[in-house]
Amino acid sequence: MIHYAEHKAICEVMMQVLIVEPQSDIHRYNDWQEWIQTRKELMKTIQQNLNRSLEPYEKQMILWSKTCFICHQQAELKTCQRCFSANYCEEHANAFRTKHDGYKCDQMMLMLNIDIEIISGRTNDDSNTDDDENNVDSNE
Repeated sequence: MIHYAEHKAICEVMMQVLIVEPQSDIHRYNDWQEWIQTRKELMKTIQQNLNRSLEPYEKQMILWSKTCFICHQQAELKTCQRCFSANYCEEHANAFRTKHDGYKCDQMMLMLNIDIEIISGRTNDDSNTDDDENNVDSNE
């Protein structure tokens, strides 16, 4: 497994921190700034308990955990079945559709598809190719 030792360490610290300072999965936030502030505080506590800086993927894991697009609660979420990148709670289903459907969903779907292409290795970097058609032999 990739980063297994590091993952195990952060997982254990997160479990310890959440026992001492439980995060309410059903807590709703008035705005995204309040949500982000709680994430930053959690990240700082975890980093202190790990006695090291967090890796970028660990920060992403904490800052962008699955939450309702509207209220940021983390329990009983549904996922957009088009882009698979945004979530909502039952109470905010209509507000989610109003704010998310259309351009935002299209953009998230595009980003997801780009990520899939990159991960699958199907993208080409043409700048480093050494194809015969790109090389001109002046002796011909």
